[in-house]
Amino acid sequence: MRISRGFSLIELLVVVAIIAFLSALTIPSLMKFLARSKRSEAMLTLRSLYLAEKAHQMEHGTYSSVIMGNDSQSLGWKPEGS
Repeated sequence: MRISRGFSLIELLVVVAIIAFLSALTIPSLMKFLARSKRSEAMLTLRSLYLAEKAHQMEHGTYSSVIMGNDSQSLGWKPEGS
């Protein structure tokens, strides 16, 4: 009687094939969720910049030069995160 001490090559290949198949099914949907979350984050950032511009315009009577000079500190606004 022979004692088996591990997996055969066929068993390992079947497991690798199953993992590859499952990842091929899930990765495209994961990419859609990542794109949607990045799009939402960009929209929130633009909305907060818009509100900071409107507040600056109400206080000073003119819009700041954030777009032209890339100086968001004059608005008292900075993006969240790194």
